[in-house]
Amino acid sequence: MRDGQQFTAWNASRIADDRALWLPATRGHTGLGSTRVAQPVQRGDWRVTINRTQGLVLAFFFVVYTSLLVILALSADVREVTARRIPGGGGLAIAGFLVALLGFLSVLTIAVLQRWHWAFWLILVAFAAGALRAPVAAMQLSGRMAPEGPQWYVVMQGVIGVVQVAIAVAMFAGYRRAGPWGSFRDPA
Repeated sequence: MRDGQQFTAWNASRIADDRALWLPATRGHTGLGSTRVAQPVQRGDWRVTINRTQGLVLAFFFVVYTSLLVILALSADVREVTARRIPGGGGLAIAGFLVALLGFLSVLTIAVLQRWHWAFWLILVAFAAGALRAPVAAMQLSGRMAPEGPQWYVVMQGVIGVVQVAIAVAMFAGYRRAGPWGSFRDPA
């Protein structure tokens, strides 16, 4: 590729075979085993290419956090259950919990974008543990356990558990195919 030729995200994904992590643009070869793609230098160029596995995990983080914000804002029953679980239990404690959760998810988001291996395994194990949510939700709905909030919230917890397990299976399939943070299927 000549210096003046445009280097696009499509070309990078074709060249790097779903393993290109776009960092600040560099010139020339960046070393063996590097995840950087050699490209022309362009000031302020911060492009990140994510594969299907990373996109799935990031979308899950976004949907769950925004859902939590909406539920806590609109449902007094769920807010009360959440307040009982947090020491201090007032509105300030809930706000502190939301800020701490946002900070944690921000660190995990950076870890996903940087394809950190420890984060892959942490998220995989946490999502696989979501398999416990569905049976717990079923027992709460059947009356064998005391429900933690309204019935719709218990159902939602069970659905979240099923989605977490599905994402864990996709992550493991990607791992078997291409290593940690590998895409779980070929790009279309």
